[in-house]
Amino acid sequence: MVKTAEITLGSTVGVNSDGIIAFLDTDVNSSEEVCKNHSDYANASCTTLAPLQFLFPGLIDTHLHVPQWPNLAIGFLQRCLQSEKVYDEMVQEELEIDSMTVAYNSSIQVEATNVLADTCLKHGQRAVIGKLCILTGSTHGNWETSAEKSLQDTRTCIEHMRKIDPEEKLIMPCVQPRGALTRRQNWWEGWAIYRRRAHVCETEEDIVGALESNPGFENYTDMYKSYGMLHERSILAHSIHLTDHDIRMLKETNAVDHSHSIDCSAGYSTFMLDSTRQASNVSRHLAMHTGNDDYRLTFPELIYLATLGSASVLVLEEKIGNFEPGKCFDALVVDTVLEDCFNIAGWEHDDLALLKKWIFMGDDRSIRKVFVNGKLVTGKENLASTCIYVPEHACT
Repeated sequence: MVKTAEITLGSTVGVNSDGIIAFLDTDVNSSEEVCKNHSDYANASCTTLAPLQFLFPGLIDTHLHVPQWPNLAIGFLQRCLQSEKVYDEMVQEELEIDSMTVAYNSSIQVEATNVLADTCLKHGQRAVIGKLCILTGSTHGNWETSAEKSLQDTRTCIEHMRKIDPEEKLIMPCVQPRGALTRRQNWWEGWAIYRRRAHVCETEEDIVGALESNPGFENYTDMYKSYGMLHERSILAHSIHLTDHDIRMLKETNAVDHSHSIDCSAGYSTFMLDSTRQASNVSRHLAMHTGNDDYRLTFPELIYLATLGSASVLVLEEKIGNFEPGKCFDALVVDTVLEDCFNIAGWEHDDLALLKKWIFMGDDRSIRKVFVNGKLVTGKENLASTCIYVPEHACT
């Protein structure tokens, strides 16, 4: 259980030329003092945040269906629109509103998947991307002709991503069968080095269909384990109707559900903070319905789900999720005095209150800068720095 949200005051984050956090100095009075204490940063470009501004770790969306982006608020059963223009707009908007890292469900098309990878790399967004493998049960006939063709196309997409970003600084491939109805015995042997993303127990109808089409199994997770789909790099979407047996199986195999996401276009918002608020509401409703207050998510747990928890889901907890030295500098510069939909009157010197107000009431108008891998990828004004001093009454 996550018990506290750590807030540091009067601190400095030092970022090296590779975008890695070199130090987090929590006992300084000025940027000049920082540069003096850290000789390698004597000539660093420094930025001092204004009062009522703070740094927040980059938010992480673990589940977004790319082809459904144009259908937000219209309905996910509409036809899917795929184009370079759509992808370009989507990636830029996701960065501007708060999502530094996104796990994307692409489509069955190789070219569209590769364009998505190119677009994320161009705009500096960290992304886990999988070409969908679908043989049946898809809407509008969007399924593939054979398992062999599907797997070959997956290899083609992985090769493209490795070519454009061989060190996986931003672009990380995964394999992505869509639901149990696309499983076949021995499909995934030899693919264990990749993250695997799939849906599980999304609806009661989904469970019935999965078990009917895969005779010999009594549980969804038994079937997945038999097909080599459950291990520590498995990311399972939804997990709504898990049985006790399913939960035990996920724990035994170290597979995880997708934690926190906007789930476009089943979800109608593009904003990760909306998902955080909805998670809080659902947990409270569940606690009231059951009389068990353990279901209620605390504020620190909500922050964890949107940051380090989601990083763990994507097997990136050693790389992103907070401001520990050695991790990539993925960060939002939040300004609570910009024109936004909340006020801070009377709470200017309460750092936890400012953070709560932004989490529950703020929107993208409060986000002044967005950094990924130490690079400014978008923002409301030009700002490039490698050393950021956070004065008192600002928090990271």
